[in-house]
Amino acid sequence: MKYNCAVSNCEFLLLSCVFLLFASCRQQASRPPVAAVVPKDTTTHGDKRTDNYFWLRERDEKPVIDYLEAENAYTAKMMQHTEALQEKLFQEMVGRIKETDLQVPEKWGDYYYYTRSEQGKQYQILCRKKDSLTAAEEILLDQNVLAKDKDYFRLGIVRVSPDHKLLAYSVDESGAERYTIYIKNLESDKILADQSRTTTILSNGPTTIERFTTMHWTMRSGLLRCLRTCWEARLKKINWSILKKTMPISFL
Repeated sequence: MKYNCAVSNCEFLLLSCVFLLFASCRQQASRPPVAAVVPKDTTTHGDKRTDNYFWLRERDEKPVIDYLEAENAYTAKMMQHTEALQEKLFQEMVGRIKETDLQVPEKWGDYYYYTRSEQGKQYQILCRKKDSLTAAEEILLDQNVLAKDKDYFRLGIVRVSPDHKLLAYSVDESGAERYTIYIKNLESDKILADQSRTTTILSNGPTTIERFTTMHWTMRSGLLRCLRTCWEARLKKINWSILKKTMPISFL
């Protein structure tokens, strides 16, 4: 009996070692990537701060891209066993969404403004009708067209001028919250390109604004006011003249 007990203990220890070895190998294989610590000191108003991961801001550099790809590969591997469930949940959620839908039109001036969606299309379409809901539809902005062939697309703020002739909208095509602001002439269906040379913000065509928050037209329809936060976390005023000298536009 003592011999058998000793054998059992040996077998138990052997199995324990094998289990621990297997667990260790599995943990090693599924170990997540770890971002390198590269301290960077920044001093502002005498206050010194150290950011160990400042290098990750350089999103176009190879080390950053390699790290992000490693993160994506790790996530895909760890979630691989849930792919069938993910697809099932996705189809269930899509099945509960009315893909072809119409927002309740909003009357403003002589126009009814609304957005609508179409089945199989990812983004909404901004439209309007003049005088009556039975009038011909005018498509102001089709996000599906704007997003075509782009890796990333997000529409920010959309503002129609008080005279209903201009449409200001912002677009982020990088995911970095750097919005490019466009002004569209609704009568010609063209993006304005001839900018005033009196400012340093714009020369020709659209402009890109960081940390952009909001914008609105003034009542004279020639002045577009925008609000953004600069790097010092303070609100900053920017003048932007995009039309002729008789119709200036500015940022806040």
